[in-house]
Amino acid sequence: MALTGHNNIILFGWALDNSAYRLERYDPDAVNSEDLGPLHERLFATFVGIGDTLYIIGGRLGDEQGNETDRIDKFNIRTRRMTPATPLAYPRCMTACCNVAVRSSGDRVQIENGIIICGGENNHG
Repeated sequence: MALTGHNNIILFGWALDNSAYRLERYDPDAVNSEDLGPLHERLFATFVGIGDTLYIIGGRLGDEQGNETDRIDKFNIRTRRMTPATPLAYPRCMTACCNVAVRSSGDRVQIENGIIICGGENNHG
């Protein structure tokens, strides 16, 4: 996962010794990495980066189907703070997501970042 405007790649998953599920920032230019801390395991979650924020969308809270979650969490890379965001309409995992720039017009034209979330599955299919 690469964050917009940064030369960093965000890695997530189990540590080599399987001790914890973690986030790590890798800088390919400086060829170094930095541990960003532990993360609650969310199997089949989708990760989308916008600016300094990593969005963790849905996923499964265990190995078995039926443990899908509607959670969306925001992780700020600079402050290393995780905060909850508005949840999905229903629990799902294995979604396809991308970030988009939305041009809105009203009194003045503005460009806002958004996330498109498509598909996925839960215990209903």
